[in-house]
Amino acid sequence: MSDYVLQDFQSYFQQFTGQLERHRRKCLTIFRICTVTAMLSIILLPWYAGPLSEFLNSVVLALAGGHWKAHASPSDILSVTVFITGGSLFFMVWPIFSYRGSNKSAGMAPRDYSFKDYVYSHLLKYFGNFEFAPEGGLLAADLADATIIPPYHTYLAEDYIKGIVNESTVRIAETEMAQIRNKERVAVFKGLVVLIHISGTHVKLRGTFNGKTVLIADPQKKLPEIASKYASYQHFDLEDKKFDEEFEAYTTDPHDARKLLSRPFIESMLSLHQVLSNVRAQYEHFDDKIAYAARAILDYIKLPSGKSIAEKEYDANYGIDLDISKEDAISMDARYINGDLQAEFYGDKVLVTIPCKNDLFETNSLFRPALTEEDGMILFTLMKTVQEVTGQVKTYFETR
Repeated sequence: MSDYVLQDFQSYFQQFTGQLERHRRKCLTIFRICTVTAMLSIILLPWYAGPLSEFLNSVVLALAGGHWKAHASPSDILSVTVFITGGSLFFMVWPIFSYRGSNKSAGMAPRDYSFKDYVYSHLLKYFGNFEFAPEGGLLAADLADATIIPPYHTYLAEDYIKGIVNESTVRIAETEMAQIRNKERVAVFKGLVVLIHISGTHVKLRGTFNGKTVLIADPQKKLPEIASKYASYQHFDLEDKKFDEEFEAYTTDPHDARKLLSRPFIESMLSLHQVLSNVRAQYEHFDDKIAYAARAILDYIKLPSGKSIAEKEYDANYGIDLDISKEDAISMDARYINGDLQAEFYGDKVLVTIPCKNDLFETNSLFRPALTEEDGMILFTLMKTVQEVTGQVKTYFETR
């Protein structure tokens, strides 16, 4: 399989986002026309609500004969006013929802699946035969044998990516796990889960690892806690000062661990973790359609400071003065409850969990470009890491 090249992907990404931007501008023009029309309809209501009610009554009177009143009552005028106001507001908001669920080539017509499905299905074509599904994903049962998964009561997976790389089946999902504590739902993990299955149905590679190996980022030095959990394993020296300071590794087979925990593999994991830990634009992403529409409108309203209400909200929530024009990425809160970057080799599977508190794989509102360079970098770094891991696994099975 050919190597993923950042420059080639960036060219592919920019070409595709250029098409999306042209489509977005058309939809934005429709939104402005709808907004002006809707606002005029509401503003001019006092001048035409009465005559319109009279006209509608005359039409009904002509159809129903003498059984209908000839003149509009105040309640008739109120009904027409409420109807026109509600219809105008719907007319104004409709382009926002339609853009979210539209196909670039289908104009404003809704489709059965979402705009982000259309977007990411096209972007994943660069990496090979991958499928993207906003709904569904990894089942909890798929992760049942993994030791790095925290205890949880509720499990939710979405934005499912599936494909084959280096003769391994790759399944990726944005996942949230939570525990119920004192009748409250408390998240214990939120981020990306990558499951690589060596003996999948549609791949030629077959086999299982000789032992079990785990790699756990340990920036807060919880060594006693980790050592206790893996008391039956052997502590493994990564033989690199930088990695030994950041990770703890345990294995039941040191020979396996030496072949699997290579420097390129660990560096690719660190690179992906760094990208996801320093996101800037993802804060505005929402899955819920109502929240999405509200955020889209907030993005459109600028304060005297030049910032949108949404940016001010972010500043208040995270205590950071967000300026999206800056080139320097903003580091997210390192104390987030997710835990740390982890990987596990067991049976015929590899599991990688990457914490990320933001919603990923979401297109922006109508008032911002659908995708940013950050979206492209997240996707490329993720797939590059997958390629590195699957390549390492393939070499392991072919040379042992």
